[in-house]
Amino acid sequence: PEVAMSTHPFLLKQGLRDTPTFVVNIMVQWANVLVYFDLPEWLTHFDIVENDDDPNDVKAIKRFFNGDDNYRNERFKILPCLTDGPLPVRIISPPKKELTVNGSGLPTKWIKHPVETTPDGRVLQPCLEVEVDIVSNSTLRSISSMLRRYMSSISLDLALVIDKPQPQDKEEPCACLALWRFDHIDVESCPQMPSRNMEGSSSSSGTVIDSKAAELRADVRRASTIVHISPDELAAITAEA
Repeated sequence: PEVAMSTHPFLLKQGLRDTPTFVVNIMVQWANVLVYFDLPEWLTHFDIVENDDDPNDVKAIKRFFNGDDNYRNERFKILPCLTDGPLPVRIISPPKKELTVNGSGLPTKWIKHPVETTPDGRVLQPCLEVEVDIVSNSTLRSISSMLRRYMSSISLDLALVIDKPQPQDKEEPCACLALWRFDHIDVESCPQMPSRNMEGSSSSSGTVIDSKAAELRADVRRASTIVHISPDELAAITAEA
């Protein structure tokens, strides 16, 4: 997978950073899962002044962007909700609660880009990119390999949240940074990203993996092993399915 996607010429040419932007680059062994969101127009630089009369969510966002990497790692959380998926995916789906991304075995790297002017005079707005590295975690790498086969059958809602670190008791401002849904994505039809020198072309990647009944059963066993489900518990879940 590629890093520093917020500097990729193809994405910049398509309009990335025409406005202040937050980029999430989820790096799995078979793809870059890239999502990006417009930030408030007042975020014109990364030395942001917090005002006493700012709403709590604005205070949380300003502190998040002003803070260092450790501050962000402690407060950057994801709230997942699986709404549709086959049995192996339902078995390994995370609980519907906030999960600290960096504390979930997911190394993160933060990259700040201030306002820049390109050689041709185009102004690139501020951008904060976070790289979430799935590849370096063997368990999550195994899970992502299995998930690839079922992406077209999965509907997953996700929220990115700024919230106080655990187990901190003191309350502090919180905010929802972004909401999106992975909705039955056909990975095999996704185009390849052009190379950074703008050569290459979009094409379908890989070959279609046939999800046969035997493969499904194998993935059910594999998923139950990953989350340490007993044979009796697995039998009960399978019966309900």
